[in-house]
Amino acid sequence: MLENKLKIWTIDRKLIGKRSYTPFLFPFWGAILKESTPYLSAVFRKYNFDKNYYDLVENIEEADFVLMPHKLLVFWEKTTGFFKELH
Repeated sequence: MLENKLKIWTIDRKLIGKRSYTPFLFPFWGAILKESTPYLSAVFRKYNFDKNYYDLVENIEEADFVLMPHKLLVFWEKTTGFFKELH
């Protein structure tokens, strides 16, 4: 295990609901494996990201960087209707 892990902050898991999220969060929130992507699923079952190098922190002030769990534009579209308001 590394002495100085990279510290990452992201939004609370409860806010994600049933939406998908970046594979970078799979070790913490569980892998999203689909039958429609068998090769990708096999890779993550065997070679998931190593939590020895990074960890999630609860306080944003402690973080080395902030991670959006979704593509930002998709997140805005689905949660706020942001793009609909522009038209």
